[in-house]
Amino acid sequence: MSLKDIRLIEKKNNKTVIDLFSSNGTINQKSDIIDLTNVVATIEEPGKEPIRVFSDSGRYDKKKKELLLKGDTLVNLENGTNLNTDVLYWHGNKKIFTTDDFVVIQGNNFLLTGTGMILNSDPQNIQLKKDVSAFLF
Repeated sequence: MSLKDIRLIEKKNNKTVIDLFSSNGTINQKSDIIDLTNVVATIEEPGKEPIRVFSDSGRYDKKKKELLLKGDTLVNLENGTNLNTDVLYWHGNKKIFTTDDFVVIQGNNFLLTGTGMILNSDPQNIQLKKDVSAFLF
């Protein structure tokens, strides 16, 4: 089933965990898979700043609580730090983002690049896997 202006809010203990918006999407009701276009997602965890994610396209698996984002993907972290990549996974049950693709992370006074990344819900804890470069300014 194809829909426009999709909004999905997942809650746990009556608190929002993920607020997902897409301008267009297709829902496969048999598998609980939603294919999305022009994705905006807000990931929330109590006591922490929300993480906002923007992407060209995505796929959300409601059963697994996993979001796959593809295309130009931008993640707004706290303190004006931004992360860019072409493929990003959100593992909702583990509360981590991962990618095996090239990543650029830019803050007010630094720039990090690398291939592969793990980011838990604490933006201060980013792990780049290989080919890491750091620039301070």
